[in-house]
Amino acid sequence: VTKRSLLLQLNLSADIFATQRSILNGNAAARAPYMFVDTVLVGSAELAAELFSNEAGKFDIDFPPHMLDILGRNSLGTVNEPQHMQMRKLFAPGFSAAEVERYLPRVQQIAQRFCSNWAAEGAVPHWQNEVRLFTFEVICGVVAGINWE
Repeated sequence: VTKRSLLLQLNLSADIFATQRSILNGNAAARAPYMFVDTVLVGSAELAAELFSNEAGKFDIDFPPHMLDILGRNSLGTVNEPQHMQMRKLFAPGFSAAEVERYLPRVQQIAQRFCSNWAAEGAVPHWQNEVRLFTFEVICGVVAGINWE
């Protein structure tokens, strides 16, 4: 890879918001390169649900390697069928309306503490680490009843 070929791949002269504008103007979907990956954006929850319901036989959903490093290669959001459905069945009971209602106050309490801390600092320092820490504390608080305060 040369500097020139990398710049051509980046296409820095491209209108980076054209795809988003296309969706906002009512198009069902738009396709464009995003971070070196050919990406399709869908413009409605209904279309996204239809695409995901047909996922198994039609196409593979994949993520750029750097996103897999962030999200995790075997997380619920990044695995395809049949592993995705197996994981959903495992997690589903904990996400019923009654269960979510039961632990929502604890999640709100943790979120309030994090937001207060960020407001006091005037920014979210190292946001990726903060989001991971927030997620970890929510899981610990909801699943194990651990209170980190």
